[in-house]
Amino acid sequence: TTFALQGSILFALFSIPFWAVGLGMLAFNVNNIFTHTELHFSPQHIQVKKNYGKLFQKEQNYPLNQLVAVQRNLSYKSNNTPHFNLQIEVGTKKVGTGTNLTRQEQDWLKNEILRYAQQQLPQPLSQRILQLSDSSEH
Repeated sequence: TTFALQGSILFALFSIPFWAVGLGMLAFNVNNIFTHTELHFSPQHIQVKKNYGKLFQKEQNYPLNQLVAVQRNLSYKSNNTPHFNLQIEVGTKKVGTGTNLTRQEQDWLKNEILRYAQQQLPQPLSQRILQLSDSSEH
């Protein structure tokens, strides 16, 4: 960029997409490294707390009876290696978590969430959630 500015502003503008991609990659990695997610379940709600380092916290509550599915989904690929996260679909929202967990840990967490939903929700609703959650990985 510095050398491009010496030539012409037009050449410097050419480097903007590269800066944007680099900053996007930096933000993605910083987010993955410093974000801590907590899930709290009650008979009425699913609470998702995301702590971004020690800077700030974001908290969202979703009605448990609006749970649609819990699935492992492809989050991203790195060097042709797929990385999955656990996606909790509540109403029209999709909450992703657990990207840094192993497959076994993601499966355990998924099963725990589904078991809790089965205990707390009416059988027709919990059966529908189980069926939608058992569909193949995306």
